[in-house]
Amino acid sequence: MARYSNFPNGITSFGHPVGPNLSGLTGDAFFLVPSSNSSTNYFNDWATKHLPKGKVFTTLAAAYGACTTGRNDTVYAFPGTYTLTAAQTWAKHNTHLVGLGGPLSQGGMGKGVYFNCATTTVGSVVEVTGDNVCFHNVNLRNAGDNPTNYTALKLS
Repeated sequence: MARYSNFPNGITSFGHPVGPNLSGLTGDAFFLVPSSNSSTNYFNDWATKHLPKGKVFTTLAAAYGACTTGRNDTVYAFPGTYTLTAAQTWAKHNTHLVGLGGPLSQGGMGKGVYFNCATTTVGSVVEVTGDNVCFHNVNLRNAGDNPTNYTALKLS
């Protein structure tokens, strides 16, 4: 498990560890950032300067693909809108998606994390088939204008 701290060997007091030791209980961390464009520098700034190489992705499919089933791997999504053109199946057990944007009041568009699909004939934006999967602080929207665009989230 990668450690993201200035104390790679942990903190001790009189030879005893300080704080919980979660190694072995938590999985790997992967980061999803909006692709670089004129209005955001997340990718250029965070991906190249602050986050571990090989752990940063610009698409949900790529970040999810890096996760390993059963290890409590987590994808942390930076604020922004991510456009999906196909349904994303979330089948890996014990993998998670956490939005790093602020809470949104009354469903307003702000600095949150949005997964949007406007492609016709996409039944659901995300279909969860894995066990013990957690999604936190993310918004899913299926805006395709077709009778087969059923829902944003499908639990199977």
